[in-house]
Amino acid sequence: MKRRTFLSAIGAGSITAGALVGTESVSRIEAQRRVKLEVAPVMDLTGISFVAFCGEVGIESIEVLTANDEGEPVEIEWSTDDPVDEVILKGEQEWYRFDTAGATSGTAIMAEEDGGVLISPDWPNRVEGDDSNRCPPSPCKGETGTKLEYDDGFSNPEATKESCPSPPGPNTDTDGGEESDAQAESSTEPDTDRESETESTDEINATDESSSEVIDQADAETDE
Repeated sequence: MKRRTFLSAIGAGSITAGALVGTESVSRIEAQRRVKLEVAPVMDLTGISFVAFCGEVGIESIEVLTANDEGEPVEIEWSTDDPVDEVILKGEQEWYRFDTAGATSGTAIMAEEDGGVLISPDWPNRVEGDDSNRCPPSPCKGETGTKLEYDDGFSNPEATKESCPSPPGPNTDTDGGEESDAQAESSTEPDTDRESETESTDEINATDESSSEVIDQADAETDE
């Protein structure tokens, strides 16, 4: 795995202040500047799809530090207005949790060996010892939080839920969410074919009963 490389350069620059007025001299300020150049190498890691901050947190900034060979971010530097206990990264089926212990800034990368704890990619998505599931609608441990999607440029904060919906099943999606709108509508729409069949059966039964009554009446008249 490639690491970030920092190059430092010390150069000299000058700032000239003041002006010539009559016989006044020019005031010259020599300034030394330190330039920090960052080379962001390509890293063979899964790209981040979203980052979540657990608790009531105001997001100050998110900066992409490193990308993979597809141009997707794999490492970010973050800053918040409020202390954060957990930061969650998700990309495809990979989840990483970072215990930030009330920090208001830090970095997070899609790799377990860099401080992240891998969350099980299968349902239930849990860290060992957790008593709460993790899912895209609720990535935090039994509490609400704030989520930002890479597709939105990490610029559209979205509130997350306190707990996950029901686990995946015949009527649920792959993220453990509730059944889709199309499925819900399908399940609530009336079965017109079945109703039509029922009506036809009722009509046939009514016809049979009417025919039976006519036959009984004819038999009675014959007996008389």
